[in-house]
This record gives sequence, C-alpha cells and structure tokens, in this order.
Amino acid sequence: MKFASPDSAAAAVAKANGMVIGGHTLRVDSANRGQGGSGDAFDAKRSVFLGNLPLKVTEEAVRKHFESGLKSALLRSGGAAAPTDASDGDKKKKNKKDDAEGVGDDDDDVEKPLIEGVRVIRDAVTHVGKGFGYVLLRDRATAAAALALHGSKLSGRELRVQVKELY
Repeated sequence: MKFASPDSAAAAVAKANGMVIGGHTLRVDSANRGQGGSGDAFDAKRSVFLGNLPLKVTEEAVRKHFESGLKSALLRSGGAAAPTDASDGDKKKKNKKDDAEGVGDDDDDVEKPLIEGVRVIRDAVTHVGKGFGYVLLRDRATAAAALALHGSKLSGRELRVQVKELY
C-alpha cells in the first residue's frame, strides 16, 4: 500500500497494528521500518524468546497467556498495567467501527498495548509449531516484567521465557 507521506503511513500502521478482526490480532509494520522510512528501528531488547511451547498452540493463546500474566506481574511490581486491554469488548467494538470507517482516524489517547506481536515458529509444510516463538512487547520494562512468566504453564507445559540473545 502506498501513502501520501511517511507520517500518514506511520499513522495507518499505528492504527491497524493490534486491531482484532475475526478473533485474530493483526500485526502491521512498515516495510521501511528501521531503514530510514516510517517507524522505529527494531529493538531486540523488547522481545522475549519462548521455549517449550505446546506444538499446537495458537498465537492468540500465547497473547492471552502473556496479557494476563503481565498484568499480574506489573501490578505485583508496582508498575501500571496498560489500560489498552481495559476491555476487550470495547476494543472489539472499536475495531468494528474501524472496519466501517477505515483506518485513518486519529486515536492518540489510546496507550500502546502491552504486546505488539506474537510469533510462533511453525514447520513450513505441516504448519505444526516447533515448540518455540517470540513475543514483542511495548517497551524494555515490559519485556523485563515478562521474564516473571518463566516457568508458567500454558496448556500443561512449563514455558521457558528468556531475553532474546543477539548474535
């Protein structure tokens, strides 16, 4: 998709990223992200590695597990959980409005969600999970809080949550 300016592209990406359609959360990025185009450069320190994932886990199940776990961890540590997840019902209603009106509306009063993206690594042929993945969080402090979910259980499996290492 082409936009009139980098600012309009950044606004559209910010608006569409995290939108829920058909029960699935969209992940939208700029193609020029980190290459002098719109969007920020990728910050690997906002990403955590997940190991020992159930092979048939969905991205939505991982997202829900981390949203609830992060809210609890942030409340225990004295940090504030993001009000963006305040009401999934409100968010879904808002997204239905977005579908009808388009993605171009300004909505700066909504804080960034705790989780920007979830990626479960799958076999290219069978589409069965390989048992690991990544969660991209809104900032480094939230990524640090996500480490508290190390050892938590998802579908009966004890998750390994680690800071993503750069090579």
